[in-house]
Amino acid sequence: MSNKHLSILFGLLVVTGCDREGLDYLPVAQGDHPAVVDIGTLGIMSLDQLEEFKATRFAAQSAVIVERGGDAVVSPIDWCADPAHVDAQGNPLCFFGQLSGSTDGVRGGATYSFQVPSDPLSDGGDPISSVCVIVDPESVFWNQSIAPTEREETYAFPDFPNDDGDLDLFVGMTSYYTGSPGVELGDFKGFYTDSLGRQLEIEYGECIQASGTRRGFNAAHAGRAAAEFCAIEIGSRYGVPFTVVLDTFSVPLDDGVLSYGTLVVEGDCRGVVDECTVRGESLEPTVDTPVARDCTPELEEASCSARMQDFCCLHPTMCWDEQAPEDACDTFNEVWDPNNEGIEKARDNYCNLGITTAAGDELEPSPELCCAAYEG
Repeated sequence: MSNKHLSILFGLLVVTGCDREGLDYLPVAQGDHPAVVDIGTLGIMSLDQLEEFKATRFAAQSAVIVERGGDAVVSPIDWCADPAHVDAQGNPLCFFGQLSGSTDGVRGGATYSFQVPSDPLSDGGDPISSVCVIVDPESVFWNQSIAPTEREETYAFPDFPNDDGDLDLFVGMTSYYTGSPGVELGDFKGFYTDSLGRQLEIEYGECIQASGTRRGFNAAHAGRAAAEFCAIEIGSRYGVPFTVVLDTFSVPLDDGVLSYGTLVVEGDCRGVVDECTVRGESLEPTVDTPVARDCTPELEEASCSARMQDFCCLHPTMCWDEQAPEDACDTFNEVWDPNNEGIEKARDNYCNLGITTAAGDELEPSPELCCAAYEG
């Protein structure tokens, strides 16, 4: 083949080799939200306060709790904004915020600081020996079950990827931090020159991830929409300022705004953290008071109670319905529509009516997964 023919063939391959620009995979930066922000200082949450925080729910779910004989609860966003939930210096115990993607090549993310007091957080308690730093980016991620036989029906639907973001967590002593809070993100790396003239890097970061698959070192991270957390040993460093870095790894494609919730709690993270520790971190892209997105509290409730199939069959467009198998709701319909009246009847039974099964068992409705303001 002549060089001329090779050139023509190469030109055709270049022209026809790619049929898309890929711009739909780049989030649009939102000018109303900063790409880099400094939150300020957060207080240390006690274990008792953490249990109170984890018991929070949003209005629709709180109404269900009351209907079932429980006490009304506030939302996690309102709990964090309550002036009663601050430390001795008036610092809030948790924070919900939003970030835009960066358009100028600057690393995006958020920072804040904390200091551990020498006195116990509760009467009769022990001084704090370690703290657990937690961040949860929006919203919920799960792996679809694609087994050809004995599929796990709970995860028959695939996760919708465009509403998920990712923040990487780093923590270290403020004296080692190289960034400028609210202006430019930095790290906790130092350098020294040895006797042979070689410049060697020293890592002063102390956030050894316990949440990722590559756990056990400072650069391990949990992945998309997953909570990241690490324990920081305090030793005798009471009153020493620490800096937390939430480094933006990816921004949701649906609105170009990455929402998150973060806190610091006493203890070493064991038995403390999962996807359900921080709820309500998926926020409307507003610049005023944080407001949870419609139907995302119900999405988190479904994830926390392993009822993703129920939720996705109730609100399929909150999951990736375009990629779901045709039989993804078969078992849902078999249970909740025993008379074969259709998916809408199954949804009504699930949310409002309940059913009596062929075996005579009473199934109560589960309105805590049903989104009143969302057309699924």
